[in-house]
Amino acid sequence: MKRLINSVVAFVLCFCMIASTTAFAFAADLAKPATIKVTAATDTKITLKWSAVKGATGYTLYRRDYNMDKKGWDDWKQVKKAITSTSYTDRNLKAGYKYIYRVTPYYRKNVFSDYEYGETSKQVAGVTKPKQVTGLKSISVGDRELVLGWNKTDGASGYQIYQYDAAKKTWVRLGVTKAIKFTVKNLSPYTSVAFKVRAYHQINGVTYGDFSSTLNVTTKPDDVRNFKLAKASQNSYTLTWSASSGVTGYQLGKYDKEEGAWKVVKTISERSYTVNGLYVGDSDLYKIRSYIKTADGKYVYGVWSEAVVGGTIPKAPQNLKAAANTDLGLALTWDEVENAAGYEVYLKEGDGAWHYLGTARSNNFTHNNLTEKRFYTYKVRAFLGSTDNRIYGNFGKEVQVFYEPVELPESPYPDDWDETGVIGYLYDPDEQCFYTAADPWQRNFGYNELYDNTAFLIAIFIETKRLKFNYGGKDWMIQIWKGQYGYVLYGAEIGVYTKDPDRQVEHYDCASDDDKLMMEMTVYQQQEVMGTKVWTKAFHRPYNKEWWITGFVPGNKIGRLNEIRVLARITMRDYDMLNKVKAELERNELEYIVNGLDITFIYE
Repeated sequence: MKRLINSVVAFVLCFCMIASTTAFAFAADLAKPATIKVTAATDTKITLKWSAVKGATGYTLYRRDYNMDKKGWDDWKQVKKAITSTSYTDRNLKAGYKYIYRVTPYYRKNVFSDYEYGETSKQVAGVTKPKQVTGLKSISVGDRELVLGWNKTDGASGYQIYQYDAAKKTWVRLGVTKAIKFTVKNLSPYTSVAFKVRAYHQINGVTYGDFSSTLNVTTKPDDVRNFKLAKASQNSYTLTWSASSGVTGYQLGKYDKEEGAWKVVKTISERSYTVNGLYVGDSDLYKIRSYIKTADGKYVYGVWSEAVVGGTIPKAPQNLKAAANTDLGLALTWDEVENAAGYEVYLKEGDGAWHYLGTARSNNFTHNNLTEKRFYTYKVRAFLGSTDNRIYGNFGKEVQVFYEPVELPESPYPDDWDETGVIGYLYDPDEQCFYTAADPWQRNFGYNELYDNTAFLIAIFIETKRLKFNYGGKDWMIQIWKGQYGYVLYGAEIGVYTKDPDRQVEHYDCASDDDKLMMEMTVYQQQEVMGTKVWTKAFHRPYNKEWWITGFVPGNKIGRLNEIRVLARITMRDYDMLNKVKAELERNELEYIVNGLDITFIYE
């Protein structure tokens, strides 16, 4: 019995020694790392595979994610602790992202034993595909080009656009874009074309998403080209256009002035349309489009053309006038001609022949650099149509001018006037108002909006309008203020400022002496007289060449700035400046009237 027990004990000890030796061998073999690689990827999954490590009973997979907010990699985190196979699919990932993986083998004797880890593998990068493009559609369709659009795709750096080539029976890549739309050109009219789009992401090379669903688009019939007013008389006109390829005919649309809508007035197969029985100056707007009648009797329409004016010859311009300006020139004006596309101005000097002087798009024209004490004769005619196809009206009545330049008004200030004043301000005893000198200290600092925004800190409470425009290669600003200046004075200002267009900061320089403008200003205040509110003059600043015209009188209008009204007159240099200032006054909703190069407006 004792021998049997000794034999059993010896066997158990022997087995334990063998097991311990095997375990040690397995643990020792775990020092060899696995070789890991990516075998597949979708927009949400990455599948990894690694080589088996001798002695390993399992593997732990780790991953690092790129942190877009921190612009760097997060720490390693455990994806799966106990993987008994040599592959794993990591799921629920972001589309178009890069991930880094590594795997560590381990040995574990049983469920009660500790993990014994071997050496970690080298890391491997995996990239998920971008999402599939969705929402592919045609945004606009023409006869020879169209615009495709689609939804923004997760994980996309850009998109590839493909078109199906029916002749070669293959898909051809049209282009690449980072936008979510693409213009396809060089198509044929009334042709069915198929498209598809896929996203890509450029990380560790280029990774492509799945193609979108196929989109089939049919282009429009051939556009109508060269639609124009071909000829006109005092009682008729004719519209013509070029032939469109492969179309059945044309639809002519006319704008109904009474209803304010376009209506089809003619379906025609010819390429001209004549309207008779009209009066001088009659006109209408027309558009045209082609159409195709299919075999099953359906109509397919092309794109409407741009609008063209069809009309009889315009009336002759009336009331042509010429007024001298301060730039050695004459300012011509005349009554506007209804529906005129523009005007041609002609000149005759002395008893010489007429010659073309220039074209005006509105009813004014400036002729500069004239010779003093000389006769100039002008005439003007209106025209319809474009530059290449003008229909001319008759010339209006001529006007002859003996040119003498305008002299600047005499300065209202005395010869011994102090141009800087006491801290930049002077007093007018006749108007009983304070005003700024011609060259005050403020002129050194220019202007930006910060001054207005912080004015309340020194008890200045103002309202303002800014007229901004580009003229003569400079950015100009004419600014009008009204308000309370301190607690005892109210009044108004008009300033002229310029800056280089390349200056990115919105800081203007006070206008130079060369950029001063002729201007004057009258300020009114609202008062109650016998129960009725009336406007009474507070003060007037005389017409003079200025960069800054100001005036202030005693009184308190805090909280009642609407009781201050500014009436201003400024003389523009030419019609280019005049038209730009008019546009700015309209943008600022200020009422104005124009007389030659003078513009008078009200700010209240």
